[in-house]
Amino acid sequence: NRRAKLIEQGLVAEHERLVLVAMGGIDHPLPVAEWPKARHIRYLLPAAWDVERDDCLTIDELDYSFSDLVASSDAVITKPGYGTFTEAAVHAVSVLYVRRGNWPEEPALMRWIQQAVSSKEVTRGVLERGEHLPALESLLSQPEPVPVPATGADEAAVILQEMLVD
Repeated sequence: NRRAKLIEQGLVAEHERLVLVAMGGIDHPLPVAEWPKARHIRYLLPAAWDVERDDCLTIDELDYSFSDLVASSDAVITKPGYGTFTEAAVHAVSVLYVRRGNWPEEPALMRWIQQAVSSKEVTRGVLERGEHLPALESLLSQPEPVPVPATGADEAAVILQEMLVD
């Protein structure tokens, strides 16, 4: 979590909630320039979206890994995916998500994230129109989620060891 460093650098104020907008490896630019402003929210966006607002930072201007950025955020706006959902759960970060549609793993991941951390689904239209603030505010008002233990590597090692012994 690099939150203290971001505050020290003057990039985020202590009272602000940092919201990472990360649509994964698929380019899904959102019309963030049209979204209403909320005084206490600072968005962290891909530079390729070319949004110039005083309440936005670009991911590219920060020298942190994606994992560090997720850990430093209060919420993530994303689509269902293994990487961002897992990072959010491990770092106890709330998730506001929009369906990808037509992706077989999506229902299982959506069920999992709903059990793992505070999360809400919104429609693509809600994000396109900038009507996501009530859902985001609701997530941000929830108690901080409990981190999901990152045990995957240990579980995989046990499975591999059992395969080698057999």
